[in-house]
Amino acid sequence: MSPSRSDLFCLAFIENLKYEVAVESVSSLKNHIRRTRAFQLVLLCSSEQEQSSYMATALVKFKRTPPQLIPDIHLKEFIFSRTSRIPDSPAICQYLPLKSSVVIDPDRSCVRIVSSDTVGSGKSLTVSRLVDKLMKLSNVPNKSSVYSVVPIYESEYCEDRAATKLIQSRAIYPSEYGCLCHFDITATSCAHLIPFLFKLLITGMICDRNGRIWHCSKKNYFVLEITLSSQSPELLRFLSLFPDWQCLAPNVVANFLKKNNHAPTGCLVTLIDEEEVGSQEYQRVYAYLSKLESKGKVRNLDEYKFCKTESFVSWEMKRVILDSFIKYYSHPEPSWCELKHFISFLNNQLLACEHENYTVRFSTKYDSSWKGFNTFLVECMISMARDFTTPSLKDSVGSTVQPIDGYGIESRRKWEQKMHPYIFFNEDGESMTFFGIHITEDKEQLRRRSTKGKQLIG
Repeated sequence: MSPSRSDLFCLAFIENLKYEVAVESVSSLKNHIRRTRAFQLVLLCSSEQEQSSYMATALVKFKRTPPQLIPDIHLKEFIFSRTSRIPDSPAICQYLPLKSSVVIDPDRSCVRIVSSDTVGSGKSLTVSRLVDKLMKLSNVPNKSSVYSVVPIYESEYCEDRAATKLIQSRAIYPSEYGCLCHFDITATSCAHLIPFLFKLLITGMICDRNGRIWHCSKKNYFVLEITLSSQSPELLRFLSLFPDWQCLAPNVVANFLKKNNHAPTGCLVTLIDEEEVGSQEYQRVYAYLSKLESKGKVRNLDEYKFCKTESFVSWEMKRVILDSFIKYYSHPEPSWCELKHFISFLNNQLLACEHENYTVRFSTKYDSSWKGFNTFLVECMISMARDFTTPSLKDSVGSTVQPIDGYGIESRRKWEQKMHPYIFFNEDGESMTFFGIHITEDKEQLRRRSTKGKQLIG
């Protein structure tokens, strides 16, 4: 044992020890006490089985009344003081390595819970940004040198699976900054998950079924990704003791941006990713959507072609861009994942439209009889993007979506069961394939028709 009196050792469930093991343990402990008392040891035993435990009986003179449990807020402060790696903290500065992956954490905590109330809220993207930051800091070419992901989808065997994965991959981290250990918790909680997380985050040791022990390095950074809505109250209380990073749904972010002109203080929250919203993909889609919303001559997209001017996006523009995406999506409460699919699909179609020869040839610059053709194409592509990225009428929990207003969408629908008008740009760059679209011979009307022949765009 360590000679430091500040070290605390704990042995829980001593009533489960076999008689022979308990006898030998008591004898060894008494011999050790004769040599030194420079340690603190706590033995935990169930009161119902205290009389049947040899160790509890042999050490009864050391029995103490259990202390009153401290409030969660004080327990959270204590845990943070032990997991933080702040250099100027006298309590833990002696444990801080010269270089550690923990430096990428805003609070220098070696544990971070990345959570959201719903799936598809940007948790994986938040973790990815942390990995990118660590790669840049440690100057490594690929993330396998500083990153290891452990999916937790069957919590009964999560400790064995996690220990096996981390032991096997221990030798592939040449970075002097250590490793970001990402635990992707996809399973609903059960009795085995809390003990596993306690061993991992508090004791810093986990064991596989063969008895091999994985020890946490002071350079390691633990990131737990979890959706809170499917977890038990007991697990939620345990996770609340650790520093968290909240990821909000798009509609929640949009409401926050309308009411505030600054980021939230006092907690870590992902509102909208700076890199994503400043990318050409997001900017191109927003540019076309904003042109369609404009009044007057600018609504005609026949002569328009996107040109990205700057990457910086102001706070107000973030709100406007997000409101536009939500407005044109098929329902008012999309996830970031659904919005991403909508934007990516529409961006690819718009990019193809910009580079195809026929969109130039049918421009009013060469043929005035095709006035509004490109505007018609963009409107069709928006409709296609909705159809291809809209989930089924009922979500995973069986709830239905209420009808909404906005841009011709009256309700969310199962597009797989209906015929829809589509436009596909062929690989030759000279032609298009139409489905469910009728062009009159005099080119006075471009019509999208449903299965009942109702004109949707004319």
